[in-house]
Amino acid sequence: MPAFAMVWDEDSKHAFGVSAFGISGFRVTFPECMTNPINMSQSLGGFGCIESDYILLQIGFTWAYEFSDKLPIRLGYTYSSNPINNDVTFFNIPATAIIKNAYMFGFSYEVNNRFSLDAVYHHAASDGETLGQILNPMFIGSYPPYGAIPDSEVSYKMTTDMIMVGFSYTFRAKSTENNEI
Repeated sequence: MPAFAMVWDEDSKHAFGVSAFGISGFRVTFPECMTNPINMSQSLGGFGCIESDYILLQIGFTWAYEFSDKLPIRLGYTYSSNPINNDVTFFNIPATAIIKNAYMFGFSYEVNNRFSLDAVYHHAASDGETLGQILNPMFIGSYPPYGAIPDSEVSYKMTTDMIMVGFSYTFRAKSTENNEI
């Protein structure tokens, strides 16, 4: 799926941005394996080959305000869909990095016309748990298609907090006269 982004900034201290980003076709395949009891052939009590295919849509909004010529502040929000269906939660326990809502706050400080310092705080959460039943290939006959064990439960959720710091260096200094570089 394509990505799209647009920023509005009409010589104002305010700047707005919106983006949409889609991923499709990222897939996880666990081939049938006679040494792994989960991926063994179904005739031997395993699930056999396990394949999953995901589609993820991410939408973001950003607002920036320049308090002074040297200090723009940025706020952002990103929404992502959950590509994991509840009936296959069990297969996705190793890949729990599903973030539904993310919030960002950042700033840049222009030290001089060549060097700036950038910092951002990012908080994200899965907005609850991805929840499903424990699956057992021995139960496939009674509880198709995956052998969900009755009254069982497996779930995961994720929250992240991070701080990033960086710097920018411009090799050709910006000229303050006539807006020339």
